[in-house]
Amino acid sequence: MIPWQAKIGFLNREKNPNPPSFENIIDNIEVGDYFTQADQHVQVIKEMPVHVPPDVFDAIFERFPNAYHIFLVRHPYHMIPSYFKAILKDPQAADFTQDVIRMDTTYRPLLDAAQRISTSGSASVLMLDAESLHADPRSSLTRLCNHIGVPFVESVLQWTPNHYPSSWRDLHAFEGWLDTVVSSSGWEKRPLDADPVYPEVSVDFQRECIDANMPIYEQLMHMFVQS
Repeated sequence: MIPWQAKIGFLNREKNPNPPSFENIIDNIEVGDYFTQADQHVQVIKEMPVHVPPDVFDAIFERFPNAYHIFLVRHPYHMIPSYFKAILKDPQAADFTQDVIRMDTTYRPLLDAAQRISTSGSASVLMLDAESLHADPRSSLTRLCNHIGVPFVESVLQWTPNHYPSSWRDLHAFEGWLDTVVSSSGWEKRPLDADPVYPEVSVDFQRECIDANMPIYEQLMHMFVQS
């Protein structure tokens, strides 16, 4: 996300005066720079298609042909309102113009990435629904572990509050966004909302973002059901 923010002129250069480029990050992945233990052999990389240009994805596919891809997807009825709440906690809240928000919330790059991976014929893909993950973390994370070929362990269900891996080196750049996760001690189960209703929103622009993304989200879900 930081290279994307730097590219669009959004990054707070006081907090991050020397941001890494996309190429820097890909190089770091290749040499195992994000390993946090001596015996580690799996790197988990959060790559958000909305922030990754197509040519960078091409480089990722080329340099990591055996990578496993997991799409963690949240329904727009939940994601969009949550995003707008998070903005209010950001120190740069005033900088979130409508153009930035549109770029930051669109599901289109996610669908494009899924289509590119599915047509490549060489990548392995798993789709996890965010609501199902919160409703039953054990089942969802067992699917994830099976997908990447590692045993499920209980330690993925709980952790030490305010203690995060060294690979989260840029946490300071996301003040207000990850506070709840960092201070938590494990997954908090939520009832499954399999058929969410249209959220109550008081701002027309929020409604615009929801309405623009629903057809794309539905196409993405249909694609995974079909596969």
